[in-house]
Amino acid sequence: MRLAWATDIHLNFLTATARRRFLEPIGEQTDALVVTADIAESNSLGAMLQEVDSLVQRPICFVLGIVVEEETNPNDQE
Repeated sequence: MRLAWATDIHLNFLTATARRRFLEPIGEQTDALVVTADIAESNSLGAMLQEVDSLVQRPICFVLGIVVEEETNPNDQE
């Protein structure tokens, strides 16, 4: 099995053409895709996953990443 693994790909920052150029070869050259961490921002995630599915046309497994904003301590000095 040929497995592709991509992490922190932030697809929402790419144009549709750039996403196609990135994703189509994955489908042509692999049997499955694993995507980890930040795929896209929450408001575009569903659409991005559908696009990945239509362009890769292979089984896709993914684990979502989250952004945790640290609280700043006013006593901390840089």
